[in-house]
Amino acid sequence: EERKFVYCLFVVLARVCGINYCLFCYVVSPTFFFYLFFVSVIIKYYRFHRINGGMALRQVWDAITQFHMLHEGDRVLIGVSGGPDSVALLHLLHKRAAQYGISLYVVHVHHMLRPEADEEAQYVETLAEQYGLPFRLYKVDVAEYAELHKVSLEQAGHEVRFRCFQDAKSLWGINKLALGHHRDDRAESALLHIVQGCGLDGLCAMPPIDIWDEADRSMLIRPLARVSKADVLTYCAEQQLRYYIDGTNLKPDC
Repeated sequence: EERKFVYCLFVVLARVCGINYCLFCYVVSPTFFFYLFFVSVIIKYYRFHRINGGMALRQVWDAITQFHMLHEGDRVLIGVSGGPDSVALLHLLHKRAAQYGISLYVVHVHHMLRPEADEEAQYVETLAEQYGLPFRLYKVDVAEYAELHKVSLEQAGHEVRFRCFQDAKSLWGINKLALGHHRDDRAESALLHIVQGCGLDGLCAMPPIDIWDEADRSMLIRPLARVSKADVLTYCAEQQLRYYIDGTNLKPDC
């Protein structure tokens, strides 16, 4: 049993440090070998944590796999507001774009509601340039749209954004729209739908994957659907991602 245990440790350590180094350490000092094993486990965990954004954001990749969100050749449009959710989503998908074999495109919709919105739009454009991604800025007076169509600012923002997304879809031949809605957004939206009398259908608000456009069966995906807001903020802090907070606090899209 002791030999089996040592053999298992040796195999694990060999995969981390290399077979020759393991043999040398075990021959010179078995005690040092065991010490090195535990150190290698810590290093391996740290590398995993840094690459995947921690155990919580590992759920992002699991969700993408489980719901078949991404396929090779997909042209994915990311709506980036400059807030922590969309900035984290952009960073995550950009890191794995080559692995998934997908192309990414960035859109920012300027609502013309706040003075700082100009700075946010410039920041998102800079991010897209840093990642080498195509970028499109749409500037729409949402307050004017709301007054013209007799809807709330929230509804106006929702309609304007999706009109802009549709335009970008035609421009770039997009077949997937990725949005940064997380678990807390989904819970809030489900509760709101139930309160508004949507019944059990309200529990299905913001599914991880949904039809975006019935005409061409393009899909809307939410890779962050299983992670919390706290997870997203932690990821942004760990990856040193700058983001902006929207003072108007508009509700998430439904």
